[in-house]
Amino acid sequence: MSHIRSFKNTVRKELTTRFKLLSRLLAESIPITACMLNPRFKHLKFLLDDVREEAQARLTQLVREDGAVEQPGPTGEEEIADNVGVELAEASCKKARLESDFEQLFGAHFESSSKTKRVNSDADDELRDYCQWTPHIPTMDNPLEWWADDAHRFPRLAKLSRSYLAIPATGTPSERVCSLAGNTVT
Repeated sequence: MSHIRSFKNTVRKELTTRFKLLSRLLAESIPITACMLNPRFKHLKFLLDDVREEAQARLTQLVREDGAVEQPGPTGEEEIADNVGVELAEASCKKARLESDFEQLFGAHFESSSKTKRVNSDADDELRDYCQWTPHIPTMDNPLEWWADDAHRFPRLAKLSRSYLAIPATGTPSERVCSLAGNTVT
């Protein structure tokens, strides 16, 4: 039994150290900001309440600093959205099954709320409406597609989301190329 306890403690320590979970700057980190801009995980239920509040304050600061909002012009986004719609229709059954599986495994990490379709004029209103009144999207849905559809409702947040959600989630492939162990195995 002590080996299992030792293993669990080692894993807990490594995760805490590697992801800096006890850092005072966790709320200001890029991954936490990206999670807030991801409509699947925006409620940050995986964080302690005080860290969640700090992260929301940080996002509020970013939205206020950004200020200037680009007005969307005529682009090929409509054509892309049509192609995405066809692909989504083909995969909807699979996504529904996977979403159900994810919810059974990980539990609900979001709060459902009623949809609102108003366009926000103030940065604080925009952030409040995004956090409180927009419903979650299923875990298997693409947050970038959601932002493409709802950018007109949240223009400041949409601009930030394009920056933060475009960051690769891991550097593993690049690290593996430079790793001595990776070269040895290869």
